[in-house]
Amino acid sequence: LALLAGCGSAPPTATAGATVVLLPSEPIEIDPRFVLDVQGLRMSRLLFSGLVSLDPMTLDVVPELAERIDVSDDGTLVTAHLRAGLAFSDGSVLDAADVRATFESILDPALGSRFLETYRRIERVEALDARTVVFHLDGPHAPFLTDLEIPILREEDRRTRLSLRAGAL
Repeated sequence: LALLAGCGSAPPTATAGATVVLLPSEPIEIDPRFVLDVQGLRMSRLLFSGLVSLDPMTLDVVPELAERIDVSDDGTLVTAHLRAGLAFSDGSVLDAADVRATFESILDPALGSRFLETYRRIERVEALDARTVVFHLDGPHAPFLTDLEIPILREEDRRTRLSLRAGAL
């Protein structure tokens, strides 16, 4: 009887509005620009969304924050058109400036993102308006659409390393 009583422990309690995620181990990093470990990757993808996601069965590119993505005939311009009404979990608007800032922060050697080399083909990122972002590439790069899976952060967080412990979320 004592053995059975020990099996029915109550689940952890959460503060109102909180989300509880059970992981086999604590993530080392949750900032998508620096994530190194599987748990951190899982957590960062739960907290943030990218312009696209990848279908887990087919690895096809699926629009997420982007409504659609257009690629120029020569493959050097990739234009992402954002869906209307996007917002971060704190209610602030997610727009093209956030997308531009996220990619510019990855490309900033001073920040030290581990994905700098992955995105080095980007010459510049341009926010044409609140819902349109243009990536200017140094040449055609077939896997670039899958690279747009990296989660988007708020523009104001571009120079900050996000952390669970720092309360940045």
